[in-house]
Amino acid sequence: MKILFSWNLKGSFNMDNELHIEVSMTPHPWDNPNKPYSWVLLRWHKTAWCNSGFGWAKTPKEAWENAIKHYEWYIEEHKAELEWLK
Repeated sequence: MKILFSWNLKGSFNMDNELHIEVSMTPHPWDNPNKPYSWVLLRWHKTAWCNSGFGWAKTPKEAWENAIKHYEWYIEEHKAELEWLK
């Protein structure tokens, strides 16, 4: 099971404004026995979802917190190219 959080920044309907955070709510110990919960930040780019960050965590809550930290870093790091943030 996964939980998907989605943002459409600046209230625009342009798909290039779409960012998604996906957090695994089911552990995957066969992929990572020490940190079995994954998260991913996805951004729509022209015609497809692109992975903009990924990580593992010990709990779903930790995965969410790590994903949010990465999202905040991603926005700050890429604001020059993300015209829709201006």
